Amino acid sequence: MYKSKKKYELLELLNQRDQEIVSLRRQRDFHLKRIEKMNMTAAQRLVDYFIRWSDDYRKRQEVLNAKEEE
Repeated sequence: MYKSKKKYELLELLNQRDQEIVSLRRQRDFHLKRIEKMNMTAAQRLVDYFIRWSDDYRKRQEVLNAKEEE
C-alpha cells in the first residue's frame, strides 16, 4: 500500500511538472511569435521609410534638374 501510494504521488508530481513544462513552452512560443511579428513590422516600417525617402529624393532631384534646365 505504501509503495503504491508513494509511486502514485511521484507520478502525480511528474505529471504536474510535465504540464508546467508544456505551459512554459507554449508561453515561450507565443512570445517568440509575437517578437518575430514585432521585428517584422519594424523591418517593414524601415523598408517603407527608405522607399518613401528614395521616392522623395528622386522627386527632389527631378525638381532640381528641371530648375537647372530652365
